[in-house]
Amino acid sequence: DVYLFSGQLNVDLPVSYVHQFNPAAEDAEERLAAKIGRTGMVRFMIVPARCGVNFNNGYIAAELAHVGECKPCPTPFGIDPRKKGRTNNCNLLGGHANNYSYCNCDSLRWARTSPDNVRGFSAVAWFMGRALLEGKAVEEGVPIGLVRSSWGATNIAVWSGPKASAKCPQEGDPSSSFAPYIRSALYAHMVMPLSGLGFSAVVWVHGARNIGPTSDPYMGGTYYACALRAMIEEWREKLMQPRLPFLIVESPVYCNELDYRTWHTWCND
Repeated sequence: DVYLFSGQLNVDLPVSYVHQFNPAAEDAEERLAAKIGRTGMVRFMIVPARCGVNFNNGYIAAELAHVGECKPCPTPFGIDPRKKGRTNNCNLLGGHANNYSYCNCDSLRWARTSPDNVRGFSAVAWFMGRALLEGKAVEEGVPIGLVRSSWGATNIAVWSGPKASAKCPQEGDPSSSFAPYIRSALYAHMVMPLSGLGFSAVVWVHGARNIGPTSDPYMGGTYYACALRAMIEEWREKLMQPRLPFLIVESPVYCNELDYRTWHTWCND
């Protein structure tokens, strides 16, 4: 029972980020990951972040069999007793008692959950997997698979294949403030190789990087409404699942967060 989580930064944010102010909660989460890992009922992987626009390369289809491994994230608080002398030096909390260190894994082979790998894995994906398991929303004995394929600060054009892009024509390339910059740059390496996995649903967490003046290419709600529908249709076709459900998670409206510095089109988009 496999679920795909894709989009931008809010998919990347790891489990330890959620508990950055609560070491006890992080410890409990890791102990739960270890317990679930022993049963094998939740397993996950992370698609490596790669660009590519070659849609006919046989290597692309096979690359996910050779996904690299990120270095295990150290304990996010204090000192990891297994790594003598290694301390966390990214102090986000102030003081020294609960010195928190951010760590995000960017590439992971299929693995059972463990304290080491859950720290750097997508919080959105992990908590949905937990909810499915705890709510008994899956068949007994059928493991839940969670796949993260995401890249922070990306616009929807880089996730859309040529067919989808043609349905919502825009003059010019996406703004250079986006990374990566080229249309369809992630579609080839981070979506197409997943064809055949048989997903139960896709969770698409996105929207913020296409908010802005509608006079700019690839920006604004009118363009996004077209692009999102076109992208979904193409993903369903390439993943060979014409009725694949998409769960859309959009950024909350916070148009006054920075007062005069904030684009007020955020409210309308």
